[in-house]
Amino acid sequence: MAASSQTPATEFRLNYSRLSGGGKVRTPHTLKAIKEVNPDSDPQNAAGLLGCALVGGYAAVGSMSKNGFGDAIFSYVVDPPHVGFPGAPRPLLREYTGFGPADDVLAVLVGYFSGLFDGDVAPECRVFALWGMAQFAMCWTLLALEGLRAGNRGRLVSWTSTMGLIFQTASWTITVPLWLILHLFTSPIAELSPASSVSASVLLVDLWDLAVLPLTVAFTFITPTVAMFLPSHFSPAAHYGAIALWQPFPLWHSIVQFLLSRLARVVDRAPPAVDAQGCSNTPPTAFLAQVKSVYSFVTLLSVAVQVMALQLIFAPAAVRESLALSYPGLGVFVEPSVTFASVFVPRGPLSAPAVDPASLGSGDLAPLAVYFLQYDMYFGCGAMLLWALYLHRNAVKKTTGLQAAGKVLWWFALGGFAGALSTLLWERDTIIEEPEKAEKKIQ
Repeated sequence: MAASSQTPATEFRLNYSRLSGGGKVRTPHTLKAIKEVNPDSDPQNAAGLLGCALVGGYAAVGSMSKNGFGDAIFSYVVDPPHVGFPGAPRPLLREYTGFGPADDVLAVLVGYFSGLFDGDVAPECRVFALWGMAQFAMCWTLLALEGLRAGNRGRLVSWTSTMGLIFQTASWTITVPLWLILHLFTSPIAELSPASSVSASVLLVDLWDLAVLPLTVAFTFITPTVAMFLPSHFSPAAHYGAIALWQPFPLWHSIVQFLLSRLARVVDRAPPAVDAQGCSNTPPTAFLAQVKSVYSFVTLLSVAVQVMALQLIFAPAAVRESLALSYPGLGVFVEPSVTFASVFVPRGPLSAPAVDPASLGSGDLAPLAVYFLQYDMYFGCGAMLLWALYLHRNAVKKTTGLQAAGKVLWWFALGGFAGALSTLLWERDTIIEEPEKAEKKIQ
């Protein structure tokens, strides 16, 4: 069996190295939606997003072919004899689907997360991994929400699950900025402003889609992550299986979201999301009440994880010792090596940490995995923040630039990128209450 998978793995290695009661909204025809371009989109903002993709991609993805991480993944995980990394649970689970090319892709992704979670991982790496995955989950929730909006229905930007499958293999930091550029130039939502003729009702989302969205994220993203974070509490097969199961989470998300929302609508005997003329059936007032719960979910989780991480980092030595005695499970996180710089400040894009795969020790890959995750999150989520600031500036005129900056800084300090994004997008959504905007018609 090992011999039969050797050739696909070798071919994949070569391919991988090359990659280093409210407003009504009419659903646009898909082909028309692809061709439409927003004439007022800011090219400078698009250039900033593209810069995020280039810098983040170079530092995160580009480093893997130079610092030994990519070689280690192929030597220990992808290629025979598939022994797994030192210190990782054994035996390594190498076959997941029975289809060689798919298993090779999954093996690379499993290898990355095994390097991040398994073995004698430094506590500062564990703290950042927890923070990074929480930010990832909540920022993904906000992207999925954007794809559900009435104004995006039938457009490429509504295919968030397809975009998600792409960033799972091509990286978050490269794929998300490109999706955001597509949003700026093709979505009517990007045109919202007091001077535009676009109705704020393009922001509407079906109420049941909103109601089940947090549950979908919990089922498809958060639950498999638990088994990834806690390898000692699960069998090796369950641990590696959970990592592999999590990789196509955007696909599971789309399936679960569809099933839960349709089931809820049948049980509730609710009308379809759109009527026979393709118009949204969502009342704006009900939409605001329901979408607020989604933003609350994002804010609550992102703030809880970030505040916990900052407490561990800035707690006095006496408090750390007390926590370690009272809660032995926290002992690994309260060591003196856990500082703000060691957790959150990455090395420069030209000075990535490196290892020698031939002399790899337990936990040696964690700093490399964290380095990748730092640039993946900082530039991917940073691009989302630039995008949200642009949308907020155009649509929300009751808030000055200084007030918006103050809110962003406050919520970023509390909840990171997801916390700041949530408050910006929520304020953008509240313009649907403005009667003069609700009465406008879409061009």
